[in-house]
Amino acid sequence: MKEKRRFPRLTLKVLVAYSIIIDEKEAPAESRNISIGGICIATRQPLDIGRCVSIQFFLPGKMVRVTGRVVRNEEIVSGLYDNGIEFTDIKPEDVKRIEDYIQNT
Repeated sequence: MKEKRRFPRLTLKVLVAYSIIIDEKEAPAESRNISIGGICIATRQPLDIGRCVSIQFFLPGKMVRVTGRVVRNEEIVSGLYDNGIEFTDIKPEDVKRIEDYIQNT
């Protein structure tokens, strides 16, 4: 099967805070993997496809804040969902930080 991802991903297990843009209630999650194009987060509730979310997480040296759009969700075990988030607004220096993290880990 051909890989559909545009960017290489790296497993990343860090705490993530996310909020749905429309209601701004923040909730915790755990990241599963990351690329310069997006992040996968595990949540207790599935996030609606197309929903815009604000995400913040820590990479060595800096808190990263991005905006993204949910492009997929999948129940991985009962009551736990993987949610693929495509970045839609990310600072160039954060892209570089993620790229460096992937290349050096």
